[in-house]
Amino acid sequence: MYKLIIIMFLSAMMYMIVPTSKSEAGSECYRNTNGNITCVDDYGKKSERYKDNDGNDKTRYPNGSTQTCYWSTNGTYVCR
Repeated sequence: MYKLIIIMFLSAMMYMIVPTSKSEAGSECYRNTNGNITCVDDYGKKSERYKDNDGNDKTRYPNGSTQTCYWSTNGTYVCR
């Protein structure tokens, strides 16, 4: 149980200290007015990263689809 709490704490700290200028290939990212990270690719398409009510990382893409990422109970980072 302590291992899970430590992993959750460290992942939250990493989320807070990762610079928002870290960008994906061909993208420029910034923190928007809601505090979420918005990335704009070379074609002008935006994706937005945010946390949902359960603390999962979510990314919303221009076509309306979303991807959810979270830490599993065995300590792996899972995205689907």
